[in-house]
Amino acid sequence: MKRIRVIVISAAAAVLLSSCSMHLGLSQMLGGSTSSSPAMAKSAKATHTPPASPNSVSIINAKYRPKNLRVKAGTTLTWVNSDLSPQSVTSDTPGLFDSGELAPGATWSFTFRQAGTFPYHSTKSSSSFGSITVTP
Repeated sequence: MKRIRVIVISAAAAVLLSSCSMHLGLSQMLGGSTSSSPAMAKSAKATHTPPASPNSVSIINAKYRPKNLRVKAGTTLTWVNSDLSPQSVTSDTPGLFDSGELAPGATWSFTFRQAGTFPYHSTKSSSSFGSITVTP
């Protein structure tokens, strides 16, 4: 009975060690090669990507970048959802502009024709807000 218990414990330890070795790097510590083991998957996280043009706003990690922008009247701005989840571009002034839901990778544009300051937010994230200041 004692021998069976030792075999079961040894087998369980071997399985546990082999499944953890990829995550803990044990094969390298023991002098083994990692070339035959599958690559570890790394978690994807949106990173800051500069806007495509001065008239662009990126949405990254539920934030608008740049958060505040100054443009001249008649300028068309384009928002690019570079986030991993849907976002929106919704004016704080009801009915002024609303992109609706922007899927990851989607873009939306709006032309600002009047001077003023126009705060906006995302209906998908309480931490997403910004403003556009339009000069004559």
